[in-house]
Amino acid sequence: MYSDDSATKDMPVIPNEQADEETAREVIITKELPAPYNHLLLTYRRDIGELYAKQAELNRYFIYINFIASPILIILLYILIRQLTKPLRLLSNTTKNIAEGNYGERVTLKNNDEFGELAQNYNRMAEAVELHVTELSAMAEAKQRIVDNLAHELRTPLTSMQGFAQYLNSANIGEEERMTASGYIWSETLRLKNLVFKLLDLSILSHQPVERTAVSVVDIFESVRRMEHNNLEMAGIKLVLQVEIDSVLGDRDLLASFLINCIENSIHASSEGSEIRLLAYEQNSTAVLEVRDFGRGMSAKQVELAFEPFYRVDNARSREHGGAGLGLSLCRQIAEAHQAMLFLESEEQIGTTIRINLQLHNNNLLTR
Repeated sequence: MYSDDSATKDMPVIPNEQADEETAREVIITKELPAPYNHLLLTYRRDIGELYAKQAELNRYFIYINFIASPILIILLYILIRQLTKPLRLLSNTTKNIAEGNYGERVTLKNNDEFGELAQNYNRMAEAVELHVTELSAMAEAKQRIVDNLAHELRTPLTSMQGFAQYLNSANIGEEERMTASGYIWSETLRLKNLVFKLLDLSILSHQPVERTAVSVVDIFESVRRMEHNNLEMAGIKLVLQVEIDSVLGDRDLLASFLINCIENSIHASSEGSEIRLLAYEQNSTAVLEVRDFGRGMSAKQVELAFEPFYRVDNARSREHGGAGLGLSLCRQIAEAHQAMLFLESEEQIGTTIRINLQLHNNNLLTR
């Protein structure tokens, strides 16, 4: 841009700044040239509307990206948070299940970080709690079982003692009969005392073996016959003894209790005029004590449940005879205490056989 001095003095000054952004889309810069050209002005004008258009387009892109990326980022953030808090949720759920009584619940977390270490420690704690709860439950069941077994076992000797006491009160008996009856009462008292202590020992020893000694089979059988004489006579049933071995290793009182429970079950299952056989024989280097009847028998399902506590094959008949469904359960405990094998065979309308395989005197211990 050129003019003479007079013209230059009268020219308006063009500001060296950007025009108003709202009304103009160009940049104008004016500057005097240095001497000797100071009478000249250099003006630069540039249209920047394209820059505004590109900026507007970039703004639109950013808005689109924001709308698209924000939900994705939110979802990813949610997944990340869920993944990070998963161990805490597992611990919380496991704690809740254990609090509800499911003591076998464990945290299935195999991380190698602090959460994994926490899960392992928590599982060890849960195992310890489960072990203690199981032990407490076993102790409670053992105490309940010993009470039930005592109540069941007290019935027979107390009834026998009551009968002999009434016999003693009779005025038409001689001195010899009185001595015999008092002897029975004395023997029943001793047996009851020994049985109570043995049952208490069973509750403590659980499944550990009892102290076994050589026991005369004839002695056990005669004692059982004497104690069950009244019940057999009232039921009209004959007891047949067959002894082929001299002695077995075991606890006399517990084995007598075993046979008595088996015989009483056979009496309840047999009809008048039938017989019950009490056998002792050797089989495969073991001593077998067997009780066999020819009563109504049991089905396969009843045989499977026969050793369960409180299970009655015939509820009405069991209640009539005062049974609580504990006789065979106690028989199983006695067999386990002797580390002996217990077998039950029965067929409906044919009869039932129950036998225990014990150690013969001077034989090696049985292996189950």
